[in-house]
Amino acid sequence: MIKSSKDLRDGHLWFSIFSKPPQSQFTRVQRLTCTLSLLLTTMLTNIMFYGIPTDDPADQVVAGTFKFSLSQIVIGTTP
Repeated sequence: MIKSSKDLRDGHLWFSIFSKPPQSQFTRVQRLTCTLSLLLTTMLTNIMFYGIPTDDPADQVVAGTFKFSLSQIVIGTTP
């Protein structure tokens, strides 16, 4: 088997649910739990910042031709 194919089947979080190598100790249920927790955490983060106004001129910082608002910086740096 090609090494990159094995790495994709075992290392990629989403592909590895369906193509788990038989010698792996990381079960399909554990892989599915990790993917669902990642998906739900991402959705929760999106819900937290949904509807925050980003067009307030008092909050905008101009750097050359780019305009950034304080809320955009906070949303972008949130893990």
